[in-house]
Amino acid sequence: MSDKNKALIIRSIKLDEELQANAVTLSKFANTKSLKAWRNYVAVIVQEHYEHEQEAYESRNAPHWLTFKKDTKQEQMLDKFHKLHKDAARTQESGHREPIAIPARVTKQVSVLISEVIATGMTKKEFDAMVSTIRSSIEFK
Repeated sequence: MSDKNKALIIRSIKLDEELQANAVTLSKFANTKSLKAWRNYVAVIVQEHYEHEQEAYESRNAPHWLTFKKDTKQEQMLDKFHKLHKDAARTQESGHREPIAIPARVTKQVSVLISEVIATGMTKKEFDAMVSTIRSSIEFK
């Protein structure tokens, strides 16, 4: 085994141990903040590190949450640090829900209702008012 390769392996082991220790420390710190505050804190630091190659911007899907363009090194780094927060897994799970089965009788009635909405030429405001009426007239337990 060459000394150069041996040194490289040992250095890699030490770097991995250091990364693991850093992750533990940062995770403790991250969990003292809300997930949004942690993400925004990291986004500002990532932006500074990459010398403003790309500016962080507010997400369209999550207002007041900073992000970067998809598939960039900045976004990938932000995602790595985002995962250190205890609530990060919940935000990812919330987007992947199992579809809820609707009873067949209700599905048939919804189809009839959709046909009526289209046939009457209902406006969006009228449709929103109808949905609001339906929601307010049903109480769930």
